[in-house]
Amino acid sequence: MSPEARDQQSRDICSHLATLPEIVTARCLMLYAALPLEPDLDSLITHWTEAGKWVVLPRIEGTAPGHIEPVRVRGPEDLVAGYQGIREPGESCQRIPLAGIELVLVPGLGFAPETGARIGKGRGHYDTFLTACERARQGQPLRALGVAFHEQCLPPDELPLEPHDRLLTGVVTAGGLTLPRR
Repeated sequence: MSPEARDQQSRDICSHLATLPEIVTARCLMLYAALPLEPDLDSLITHWTEAGKWVVLPRIEGTAPGHIEPVRVRGPEDLVAGYQGIREPGESCQRIPLAGIELVLVPGLGFAPETGARIGKGRGHYDTFLTACERARQGQPLRALGVAFHEQCLPPDELPLEPHDRLLTGVVTAGGLTLPRR
């Protein structure tokens, strides 16, 4: 994918995310700092913090799966190079209890929007984290939306699932939100 196509799809994805009802009404959202092959959400960090939302990004603690610490940021300037060079909130940023997060935007390598399946990098960070968030929310719903370029979307039979894999509540691409058919 060309850098221009990546930037255009990222802008389209951000436009869709900015108007989704479940995001508009949420008070605390978790995003991610994009790697080069992931949709860039930096503009939403600024947009949502200026709108008064609590914007949280992951900070990886240790190397074991699931050691994601949700940390509130005030803007992209709060991000520093962290685990494996991935941008994450700096040490001066405030950790947030898992129970406060209402919606998580999840990156990945591949997605099957029709089923909500996703494949990450094989470490299980997000699968473990999302399960911990659901437990902490004690029955309160947690929305987990995958964020993908069109090229990352696959037919369900091409995306293998493991027993620990956490299904998403939807996938957002430049074309909009796709909800799984379950």
